[in-house]
Amino acid sequence: MILGLWLLGPVLLIVELVAVASLSGFPFLEKLPEVAVLILRASLYPALWTAYLLRSERVEITYDRHPEVLAEALA
Repeated sequence: MILGLWLLGPVLLIVELVAVASLSGFPFLEKLPEVAVLILRASLYPALWTAYLLRSERVEITYDRHPEVLAEALA
């Protein structure tokens, strides 16, 4: 799930930008400051969700990373 957030966020954006730059001659390196802002913005959402998913006790119990905790919670 976390990998999907990163693949659909900044990784996909970078792949798209490189593909467009190589196919159309877009001056990728000349526009690097603007592109960096887009990549940073696209990284913020997955970073926040990654932190939440890795720290949340409710998510940990729900997705059964520790079966003994789940068994104790349901007892």
